[in-house]
Amino acid sequence: MNANKLLLYIESDIIMKKLFIYIALLPTWIIFLIMVLFLIMSSQLPFGYTLFSFILLSWLLSVGLSLQNKVPTELRGPVTFFQINIFYGFIFLFIVDFFEVEQSPFLIPFQLYGVYSFFYSLYFVSRSLVIAEEQRKVRADRYFGTLFLFWFAPIGIWFLNPRIKSCMKGGRA
Repeated sequence: MNANKLLLYIESDIIMKKLFIYIALLPTWIIFLIMVLFLIMSSQLPFGYTLFSFILLSWLLSVGLSLQNKVPTELRGPVTFFQINIFYGFIFLFIVDFFEVEQSPFLIPFQLYGVYSFFYSLYFVSRSLVIAEEQRKVRADRYFGTLFLFWFAPIGIWFLNPRIKSCMKGGRA
């Protein structure tokens, strides 16, 4: 019985990795259209901004995890901490938006950590992309511009996606 559970876990892990790679390699215009449509509809839909944020966080998660295979082992960042921060964003947005939590002083620490987790996710993905491109340790000034491109994703996607695809296919951007 334990062998079957282990086999199921390994198969699901392989499926998730393939899904993340598939999302990371989507054509630029598809990712752009999805992001922009949800951004435009965010004011019209009851949970539009949350849906846009889920799409952005999902894309960051898939790119960040997919690039880890291309980063040298000794330069990899803490993947578990990255995943925790991404999932914190999912959970926090879900709770605040879907349960219509009112603004209160009690929420301030959770909101501050939410901002931190978002910027940490941007940092992790941008650092991973630059390290995957250069295959060496890089200083912060090398990936600062990439961080801004991830931050302004609907515009930055046009510059980032070709670099991501190049890294994923084994070449250099």
